[in-house]
Amino acid sequence: MAKKSFKTNNIVIICEGTETEQPYFEYLANKVRDQFDDIKVIPSPEEKLATEEIRANQNRHMKKLASENNEKAKKAPLYVTLFETELDIDANYNMYKQAPARYVREAYLWMKNKGYSEAWAVYDLDDTDDPNHSVHKCAKNLMDNTPSLHMAFSSYSFEEWLLLHFERCMIEFRNSAYKKAEGKRHINDPEYDCNGRQCQHKKKCEAECIGDYLGRQGYVDAICKNKVYSKNDGKIYAQAIYENEKLRHRAYVNAAWSRSLKDASFFECNPYSDVDRLIMRLLDDNKEISWIKADVCFTLGVHSFIIKQEGGSLFLSHQGNESCILNQNQIFWCDNDYNKKDDAITGKNINYTENENDAKSLAISNDYNILCIKDGNQEFYFERQ
Repeated sequence: MAKKSFKTNNIVIICEGTETEQPYFEYLANKVRDQFDDIKVIPSPEEKLATEEIRANQNRHMKKLASENNEKAKKAPLYVTLFETELDIDANYNMYKQAPARYVREAYLWMKNKGYSEAWAVYDLDDTDDPNHSVHKCAKNLMDNTPSLHMAFSSYSFEEWLLLHFERCMIEFRNSAYKKAEGKRHINDPEYDCNGRQCQHKKKCEAECIGDYLGRQGYVDAICKNKVYSKNDGKIYAQAIYENEKLRHRAYVNAAWSRSLKDASFFECNPYSDVDRLIMRLLDDNKEISWIKADVCFTLGVHSFIIKQEGGSLFLSHQGNESCILNQNQIFWCDNDYNKKDDAITGKNINYTENENDAKSLAISNDYNILCIKDGNQEFYFERQ
């Protein structure tokens, strides 16, 4: 097991998924390792069990770690989770034994017992049998009461984060990808799910799988040069977001959009992802990205504004009695990839006087519906209805 770390700029990332998430974050960790005193992604080779005797004695404290070949799941290497040790079983095992609470608890114990200053638990809603959300609430409570303990959560699954690299999709998916489906493909046959494969899930698909949607939309081909989504391509997706700044920024903005859809706890939302926050932390992308709604006040720098939509007209109202200026590079219309368009607004600065609640009419674009307002590392997006 890992020795205790005494360095201050260190981070540990606990991954629920061993097929996609673990290689995804392992790739990114290797790229930024020199920026941290220590960075660790769990599970890792150090956590694999070495002997059959340990396997026998610790059977209930093991988790499968998918190998690259992964011929059969039962042959996959295993590792002992830090949280599931005899030291913690008596007091906390029953409370935290169910996913996802156990991943958050494990991240917490890497901080407490191993000296890490920051910890992240990467998990999702997928396969969580928790209709009352009690386990999610348990995990949230632990994070709320532990500074520097964070989550990178996606709903329905981690594939939602991958989808957000490409589009804002309102579909409430209920499966991540087909599981070992066999037999003849039946494309577009309503009696079959998962893009023509007979559904092998415990529950019949209520909606198509995210993985198949990624494939059919051509997004898998764009990244992996393949037609069919595979959970084993996590490293390829990580490489794409690391090397492509525009793709990364689009994912950031789309993830912020997913969090703006519903005023509810994260585990009650679908679609949803805040994986972007962990990516920003690793890549030192110091951005604050939000989507705003009409008639809701937001703060840009030291000034507060409200967007008002009246019929076909749009107004940006400055709240307060201090003058300020928004220049033409701070407010503009953009396309669905968030590229600034040259016909944005008026091409002139917007000057606010000291009059309280000074409102300025914004020129409407006939071609674009997304308004961007920026200041420093802040980015606000508004979609005109």
